[in-house]
Amino acid sequence: MWNRCLAERPDDRAGAGGVDVIPGVIERYAEQPLDLLDIVVKHGHAHGMKVFGCVRLNHANWRAMLDGIPGRDFVNGMRKDFRDESFHRYLLEVYEDLLEKGVDGLTLDFERKAPFFPEDTPQRERFDACRAFVRGVRKLTGKPIAARVCHDAAKGEPQGQDPEGWLREGLLDAVIPATHNHEPDLMDWGGERFLRAAKESPRPCAVWPQIWPTPGPWVEYRTRRNEPDQVVERARELFRDGANGVYYFNFCCYWPRLGRPSDYVGGRPGEYEAMFRKTNLGIS
Repeated sequence: MWNRCLAERPDDRAGAGGVDVIPGVIERYAEQPLDLLDIVVKHGHAHGMKVFGCVRLNHANWRAMLDGIPGRDFVNGMRKDFRDESFHRYLLEVYEDLLEKGVDGLTLDFERKAPFFPEDTPQRERFDACRAFVRGVRKLTGKPIAARVCHDAAKGEPQGQDPEGWLREGLLDAVIPATHNHEPDLMDWGGERFLRAAKESPRPCAVWPQIWPTPGPWVEYRTRRNEPDQVVERARELFRDGANGVYYFNFCCYWPRLGRPSDYVGGRPGEYEAMFRKTNLGIS
């Protein structure tokens, strides 16, 4: 996690190039006697929580982050072509590692840092690649698998997303319809097509629509957050429509960041804590 944060925010890295910071950060955490994920799993379970291991499937904006990772590159080495089976095998090994840590389920994030394919990739190849990957994850485990996808098919399909098809095959236990990438959430969309597909799936499947924290364009440290009452009312609306839960993405955005001046506009942290208690749902 930390190496990705540093890679995406070169202004935060120490030194002129910042490249030398990342190995040190990774080594520091690798040398600790306790693994952070072990701590999350242990204490999450102690509090009666289910812990899902989530992987951002093509999350890299910096060539150095992909050095040594199998698979074809594109966008000047900053992305992996998701059709590449060797890249799939690499990601499946990551999920195997998470399962060995004792997580209760897995999340496939198809909506973080798109695109997944070069522009000239035929649509059928996009669908086939993602379906093959989801099938591969399903073969790893009988534990619950959730996938985060775009609620808008016109934006999800170019990323190879075919959630209705995955549900027809019984590949998922939960689907998370979401806004596309970092687009604002105007809370004016529904999850009807996902609810229909979930009912027809041979495997019981929940629908957890996402509530994105910001109603406007994303601007680092200067983004207006949705007010707590807006979020609670949105959750009620989604429940009335038949959703089984809601999924909060970028949970950290409801709080000022440590060590930073906060220009966020919205409710106070205590009000957001009350908001989450009111919805009484699992939080991601």
